[in-house]
Amino acid sequence: MSTIPPKLIQIIALSLILLVSGCAQRDSGVGINAITGVPEQDFITISGTATASAEWIPELSNGRGNSLQVGDASDFRSFSVLRWDPAAALPDSYVVESVRIKLTTGRIWPSTSDSTIYVPDLRMIVREIPVEWDEDDLIPGTLADFESFEILDTILIDSDPDDSVFYDLPFELWQKWVDESLAQDAEDTVSTLTSYGLLFEPANEGVLVEFLSSEGGSLGDDETGSTAPVLRMEGTRWDLDDTVYVSSALFLEQLPDHDGYLTSSSAEPQPGRMIVSAGYPQRELVYFPLDSLAEFTERLIARAEFRVFADPDDPLTMVYPNTGLNFKTGSLTNSDWVNEPDSVASVTLRFVGTDAVALDADGVLLKFDVTGIVSGWMADPAANGGLQIQTSGENQFLSRQIFHNHETEDESKRPQLFIWYVEPSN
Repeated sequence: MSTIPPKLIQIIALSLILLVSGCAQRDSGVGINAITGVPEQDFITISGTATASAEWIPELSNGRGNSLQVGDASDFRSFSVLRWDPAAALPDSYVVESVRIKLTTGRIWPSTSDSTIYVPDLRMIVREIPVEWDEDDLIPGTLADFESFEILDTILIDSDPDDSVFYDLPFELWQKWVDESLAQDAEDTVSTLTSYGLLFEPANEGVLVEFLSSEGGSLGDDETGSTAPVLRMEGTRWDLDDTVYVSSALFLEQLPDHDGYLTSSSAEPQPGRMIVSAGYPQRELVYFPLDSLAEFTERLIARAEFRVFADPDDPLTMVYPNTGLNFKTGSLTNSDWVNEPDSVASVTLRFVGTDAVALDADGVLLKFDVTGIVSGWMADPAANGGLQIQTSGENQFLSRQIFHNHETEDESKRPQLFIWYVEPSN
């Protein structure tokens, strides 16, 4: 049986962060049990803790997710925006007598696993949007001057999930949407829109309300009602039947052309903590200086595992009850951000894992398989730009999980990297 070369021992001893933690596994069954699928090999295990971490807020839009959010709680402030083109749904001849907007409530925060906390007099402020926007461009900071938009009304929200919220749209505003859309469609007319839908903002503090978006809900049929946000138009229509116009009831429900939500966050993590959130996409970067591993590339990596530890008791944690929150990891193109904090804004990903990973049963430990990433670092040490953590649905419902970073007071909770090596057979 071969022994560990002295050169390897020296390299590990000289490394600033890597600690030999399993060289005695040769005669125990630990190494064999730790790595499945390679039952005949012996393993050398080394591990180390991260030496740097940083916050990264990518510019991502919430316009294609399944949720709309309105609320002001847990250091989040969210408002939703919706825009319709009613002229595209109307028949040639009609009279509209009623126009309503319907929203379907999803999750409410705060709530418990068994029930939602009832909030009396929960309201939203409705504003008309006078500037152009697109659901693909709803990055943080968009419509920053929304508080200058005209207020149309304040409406009551029922804090029971799956209930509907209705808003009776002013007929003059609906007519303006129709007229401006028709004017834009006319070939001989040059027209500019002056109204770009509605904005719903919270009127109460301490509550976050989720509504289903056009992607998250659906249009109704004869048996079920719509759960997506809809513009409901009712009245009378006339359709040509041979040479005679026949009247019938008009009932149209139209999905918005564009919908989404915007969120700002004032959350500041306490020392030793880092934030990973969705809805207000926030990622964390972690670095392990493993350049010395290139010294013994003749050894094969059987597995590499990246571990981070959550702090579920941190007051900034905000996760809807009974909601599975999953995470992904990935590698970065370079490590400039480690020594140049200002370069975080220009960080780019080299690779993002496809597997979504959840916290363990205690809601604390998160493990990622990074075997392929670390193997790449072995072949090209300059490729080690560090690792990143993100939620698997960054543009979905709001959530925030707090993790320990490389400076946390409890050294056992700092981000860790475990690597299992296989000695090649002679």
